[in-house]
Amino acid sequence: MNLVRIDFRRSHVLPESLLQSLMPSGSAAAQTTGEGPFLPAERTPEELHFLTNPKYQFSRPTTPVEVVEQFFAKPDKALQALKRGEVDVLDRVFPADAGRLKKDSALTVVQYALPTVHVLVPNYNKPWLARSTFRRALLYAIDRETILFREILGGNALPGCQVISGPLPPGYGPSDSLAYGYDESIKPRPYDPRLSIILVQAARKELSEIAKKKEAPEPKLDPLLLGHPGNEIARVSCQAIKEMVEMTGLKLELKELPADKLHDPDGTCDLVFAELGIWEPIVDATRMFGNRGYVPESSPYVGLTLRKLDAAKNWKDASDALKQLHHNLHDDVSVIPLWQITEHFAYRKWLAGPKPQSVLMYQDVERWQISFRRGSED
Repeated sequence: MNLVRIDFRRSHVLPESLLQSLMPSGSAAAQTTGEGPFLPAERTPEELHFLTNPKYQFSRPTTPVEVVEQFFAKPDKALQALKRGEVDVLDRVFPADAGRLKKDSALTVVQYALPTVHVLVPNYNKPWLARSTFRRALLYAIDRETILFREILGGNALPGCQVISGPLPPGYGPSDSLAYGYDESIKPRPYDPRLSIILVQAARKELSEIAKKKEAPEPKLDPLLLGHPGNEIARVSCQAIKEMVEMTGLKLELKELPADKLHDPDGTCDLVFAELGIWEPIVDATRMFGNRGYVPESSPYVGLTLRKLDAAKNWKDASDALKQLHHNLHDDVSVIPLWQITEHFAYRKWLAGPKPQSVLMYQDVERWQISFRRGSED
């Protein structure tokens, strides 16, 4: 047994949270670190195979010997494969389909314990996106309520799904332990395309004045490039965002990012649609918005607040610092907040093992087992 001893120079509100590791969600790779139950064996563009790790001590002899992960470009094909029994588990069910699948007696639909937060991450190396005035203009140009309710939820309300005013999760209400960093007093900015047009002109004036002082040419407002992952929520959302932004006179082009990339690999995008798993705000806030984070510090106020959070000695100090961070990120529009989504997965009832309120798809994969032959289901 290998032991690691850590001595803290000062107290931390939740020291065990520092052991949290960042793993790709929705992939068996999250459980294949060399010490986990499965190891990757073969990869094709459509499938990823995993075999049991001979070094792992399994508690049951009925553990699956192989897991095959299939990628479906379209959710309807994935749903058909699940209903026909060609796949046993479907991860990240499209929210509009979750309610319908719950009515299928052959399936079990499970809500993940923690939601995801969706935002647009600006590229601060682009002069227009470096201006908070322009980022605010883009926010006012997007009718987030309509996209969430009509396009993603299919016209059905789903608990936990809501438009947000900042990138920290509101959880499932003020009483949710996840919501200690979200300030409910900050309301999401409304959809206002007229104000968006005015703010674009204000940003243009700001950039023009900066260019004159530097005796440099004024940066042109070229068509914006929005990168997004290759899943249906991102595709549907970004197509709707494109249509709304172009109604204000701006031009927006879409770019689907590689499946194994969480961000724009070559830095060409002006914006990236990101799905954030902020599951322990006290540490994830710094990992996301610190100077080496996914969204580097956009203002000195953000950096100062993160240092206060790091120095918090009790839960009240931590909550106060996170709510101040919420204010800073909201005022600066460090990222363009969209909505919080409640995630689900579905599986055939012949599969035993998946637990309700799971955090990751494969967290108990070594306990999965097929309870009987598929042909005997009926």
